[in-house]
Amino acid sequence: MTEGVWGNASCPKLEAAIHCRNCHVYADAAASLLERQFTTSEQQEWSRNYLDAREVVTAKKVSVVVFRIGTEWLSIKTSYLTEICPERAVHAVPHKDRKILQGLTNIRGELLICINLAQLLQLGASSQPAVSRRFLVLQHLGKKLVFCTDEVTGLRDVRDTDLKLLPITVSQATGSFARSAFDWNERTVGILDAELLFFTVEKHLG
Repeated sequence: MTEGVWGNASCPKLEAAIHCRNCHVYADAAASLLERQFTTSEQQEWSRNYLDAREVVTAKKVSVVVFRIGTEWLSIKTSYLTEICPERAVHAVPHKDRKILQGLTNIRGELLICINLAQLLQLGASSQPAVSRRFLVLQHLGKKLVFCTDEVTGLRDVRDTDLKLLPITVSQATGSFARSAFDWNERTVGILDAELLFFTVEKHLG
């Protein structure tokens, strides 16, 4: 057991110093610890600890689903994704502008709003064929919407260190819905803002 305030307080210097922090013996011991030469093994261990801590900090990832509409490669966070399913019939809604609202589609017995994302993002017509058209079903705050894609490549984990600003070659409309992008298979993939997407669709329908 030590003699200081963290022990049995029997140190005779405590009467004058009150606390170990005020004692020159305590200060001298701290200074000698900082000034001593560390062994190679200690330096290597500290280096490993630093690198491990740095990896934990930079290991933050975001999961996205990557898809194509025309020639544009896009993605959206999987936290908003509820289902990927084959394309199916869309029924027009009377007296509604079909530029953005394509209509209603039946997903597992539930009629959901289907939007034309290509039109919303003002993506030009493309001669690139659809590989395998799929519906993506999104959900936010209890509301759902669906849009059709020309191709879905699957889910990807993207590190925050791999994110970058959208290049100027991305259309202005797409840029307004995407805040960042990442490189994948020699392509630039924009990450769409799902909450802004829901807000815009709701405003359009309102």
